[in-house]
Amino acid sequence: MASPLAAAVRRIPLTTWVNWFLVGGSVLFVLWVVNPDGLLFTRSTPTGGDLGAHVWGPAYIRDELLPRFRLTGWTPDWYAGFPAYHFYMVVPMLVVVAVDVGLATPLLVVVLPAIGLAAARLVRNRSAGWLTRLGLLAALSVLVVPVHYGMAIKWVTVVGLVVMPAAGWLTGRLAGLPFPGPALTAVATLPFVFDRSFNIMGGNLMSTMAGEFAFTLAVAACLVYIGLMVRGLETGRGRAAAAVLLALTGLFHLLVAFYALVASAVALLVRPSREALRWLLTTGLVAGLCSAFWVLPFWWQRDHLNDMAWHKLTRFRSYLLDRDHLAADFLTNDPPLQVAILIAVVGLVASIAFRRRLGFVLAGSAILLGLAFVHLPEGRLYNGRILPAYYLSIYLLAA
Repeated sequence: MASPLAAAVRRIPLTTWVNWFLVGGSVLFVLWVVNPDGLLFTRSTPTGGDLGAHVWGPAYIRDELLPRFRLTGWTPDWYAGFPAYHFYMVVPMLVVVAVDVGLATPLLVVVLPAIGLAAARLVRNRSAGWLTRLGLLAALSVLVVPVHYGMAIKWVTVVGLVVMPAAGWLTGRLAGLPFPGPALTAVATLPFVFDRSFNIMGGNLMSTMAGEFAFTLAVAACLVYIGLMVRGLETGRGRAAAAVLLALTGLFHLLVAFYALVASAVALLVRPSREALRWLLTTGLVAGLCSAFWVLPFWWQRDHLNDMAWHKLTRFRSYLLDRDHLAADFLTNDPPLQVAILIAVVGLVASIAFRRRLGFVLAGSAILLGLAFVHLPEGRLYNGRILPAYYLSIYLLAA
């Protein structure tokens, strides 16, 4: 007689096994790459590019700002001093602080057993959405237990990369793609993570290791928002969750919020209606209110924001089509962008044939982002920062 466990395993559909293999395998592969020799669990100090400078920030928030009930301030560090976190996103650093100090240290004897019991109940009952809830419990357990400062920075640095395949899967799942669409959108994040054509623009492995981990966190949040947004425009559901994800996208990194807004505008244009407009306006209003505590002071004091003086990239054909002339010798067209664009065209045709709104949103976003890359005037907003969203749209459309 077969055991209950064996019987339960046999009842799991083949499609579920495929999803677990592709999504889980992608997540584990990224984790394996970013954790050579168990480096994430050693008490070393992360460095590389701007990442070494970010080591200072969360400790300053923890030791100087939070005890004074502030999130921003003025620091005397680095020669003449500078405004701390008025003009750089503070929420990613708050996540580092939360992982470092633990949010419920005095109550661990109560909180951890409660989390364990809740996880066991989820696994036993396997109700709808149990895997998502189990992941949230795992994240909560990390936040309540104190972690060495260096390890906390490294964990938050790589978590956006590690969860990006799962975020890609949620994009396809929430947007209503049939099997194997969500699993393929998960796998399609891997070419983006390991894209070797840019190293400081944000979102990929090289940029993250150079200090752009806030951008990567924002991309992961934005992917989930896009899935919620596509579903919400069709069903009217999920305003609260979408508003929170949109707010987090902007609070993690403002530039990625522009990608979310472009995708939202395209989605509305694809199927305009009063209900869809109402959904977007109410969701955007709540997201704006949630993020106003940092975004409004940033906007009010924007005259004091320095210009990085980056020159506009003008090799438009190279960056948008074949990447044969890049900014540095060590950068390369890997994966081949031409191949990705050809497969994306097939994805667009399939989206038209099967009326998949997500495909229209990704194609329209890629077109608008490409036009913005060409026509954006030289100024504080460097047109090169548009490229990660453009490439990600193509990779996801190719899925």
